[in-house]
Amino acid sequence: MGYFDFSRHFKQMETLVPLFNNRELDAEIQAKVNRCKIPSSRLRIGNQLGKGHFGLVYKSQLTTPAGNLRTVAVKSIIEDKEISFEDLEDFLSEGVLMIDFKHGNVLSLVGVVYEPGERPLVVLPYMENGDLCSFVKKEDLVRKLSS
Repeated sequence: MGYFDFSRHFKQMETLVPLFNNRELDAEIQAKVNRCKIPSSRLRIGNQLGKGHFGLVYKSQLTTPAGNLRTVAVKSIIEDKEISFEDLEDFLSEGVLMIDFKHGNVLSLVGVVYEPGERPLVVLPYMENGDLCSFVKKEDLVRKLSS
């Protein structure tokens, strides 16, 4: 699988990003982002897995603070889409909502890559069998075909 250095790619994306006239994130969202912030230099974006509500999802590699590689899924905002400040807050809110999830059957947030004026990324655990919605649809199809 091919991975690329996100930090170089990130610089290319900066010209596409609206600056939002120096608006600041809601204090609660910003506090949660600060709790789980990941430097972009620790992330290597890989192949596209699919498309989400806000943008694309990639299978990626995260270098942990201990120096180990961890396979993760990275949600992004579509690069060529002009985004509003509200889109930005909605995307980050959806991501940081998972910050305190602590259950074996529920995904928890790995972290967020975000600096003001840049497009954010939400980093989640990689699920080998895909997302739940796709899995359920596939299982329904299998049941219908076997009936």
